[in-house]
Amino acid sequence: MYIVGSIMVEMSNPYLKILGVLYFLVSNYQGLGQNEFSKWYFGDKAAIDFMSGSPVVLSNSKIQGLDNTCSIADSAGNLLFYYDGIQVYNKNHQAMSNGNSLGANESSGHVALAVRKPGTGKIYYIITVLGYGGTTGLCYSIIDMSKNGGLGIVTSKTQTVKAPVTERIILAKHANGKDIWIIAHEWN
Repeated sequence: MYIVGSIMVEMSNPYLKILGVLYFLVSNYQGLGQNEFSKWYFGDKAAIDFMSGSPVVLSNSKIQGLDNTCSIADSAGNLLFYYDGIQVYNKNHQAMSNGNSLGANESSGHVALAVRKPGTGKIYYIITVLGYGGTTGLCYSIIDMSKNGGLGIVTSKTQTVKAPVTERIILAKHANGKDIWIIAHEWN
């Protein structure tokens, strides 16, 4: 049972529990300059928009997997693209050019992140982990949002950084306010 605002909610479904906790955290926290992460596309065609200050459910997602998803918006909170472990979709919810086969899959743990390349306005990375302890490991693909009339194109796919790793990654902003740390765990 969770208390969200002044409402007590009974949640037996684990996905509802996660959404309840996320709602509680987001509704009680105001982040500045976080519009890039204001649109969440995940799960079985689920999506949430946090731009208004309260979560708003969106019904335009193409995602059908349960995990291994990521999405990113521009600094004004406008959706740029999202990824479901198999395909990258542009802001119009169409398959992005060259956006398939980035190596992950739709159900293999939390192994996809999207982030803008520091110091650029139009270059983005999708960070993935391929294969639980496999030889491909931690990889990145590059998306250039200046291409295809602003809808973006994947210009480089599945560049290995470190292998083997587990199926867990996270990113954190460096204390210098510019650089991004990508943190993964080596296999064993």
